[in-house]
Amino acid sequence: MQAMNVLHSFYAWGQLCVIIVTNLLLKLFGTSYWQWIVLFWCIFPIVSSILFFKVPLVEVIGEEHQMPNKDIAKGKYFILGINSIFTKLTIGQIGLREGMMAGIIFPISAFFTLRQIIKFKI
Repeated sequence: MQAMNVLHSFYAWGQLCVIIVTNLLLKLFGTSYWQWIVLFWCIFPIVSSILFFKVPLVEVIGEEHQMPNKDIAKGKYFILGINSIFTKLTIGQIGLREGMMAGIIFPISAFFTLRQIIKFKI
């Protein structure tokens, strides 16, 4: 279970890095070059997709061993995940109104940093 927590925590670290690097690039090059920043970030999913084809996949477990969807939806981790998604969206909306630096970078960075810490505790 610890390995899965570490694996999922990379999402939070990745999101944090994307926010910080994007804002640094916007400050460095200006907002008139935002298209190039988007193209820069497109490199990572393309490379990841290519590398994914080389990954050996495990066999799917049988239907008799799978957890029903209603049991998954009742679980505390599912509810925690849904709440974290809504929190992220709310913070993003607040950030759009308050300005980029104060409203987006700090709250979202704090959220993903705390989410990273929580992943190791669960």
